[in-house]
Amino acid sequence: MATAMLTGSLATHGEPPPLSCRLTAPSAEQTPKVARDMVASLLEAAGHGASVDAARLLVSELVTNVVQHADARTLTLEADIDDESIMVCVTDGDFCNTPPMPHSFPDAVDERGRGLGLVDALATRWGVTVHGGREAIGKSVWFLLVDRSSTGGADRVEEPSG
Repeated sequence: MATAMLTGSLATHGEPPPLSCRLTAPSAEQTPKVARDMVASLLEAAGHGASVDAARLLVSELVTNVVQHADARTLTLEADIDDESIMVCVTDGDFCNTPPMPHSFPDAVDERGRGLGLVDALATRWGVTVHGGREAIGKSVWFLLVDRSSTGGADRVEEPSG
């Protein structure tokens, strides 16, 4: 069973309110579709229609990686949307299967393994965070996507913290 929580705050000074959403779902075949549809709906509601296609692909890649490769029964997707960007973090309890960083992507002849190459190409920034210190208890793969239509084409978003 999946649970979702949507939070937001009141708009100030004519700015749209930031949205935060958290989805906890089983690591199952249907979960990538549920996750990408949820994020796409939030982006549309927040006025970021120009970012929907890229965000859907990025969310699909991260969630599909958990479903196919992680030894985890559930995953959590957190999305934070403000007037300039979307930050998505997908967390699972498997710290052993950490995704490769850009220097270790597959060769052109490989049939699999191109998902993180797409993430690297489309996201403004992305990375992996291992949780738990010396005794790792899980990992998060995250991406930041700047809505260039709202920033005049510039990447004016600060580096993510944490």
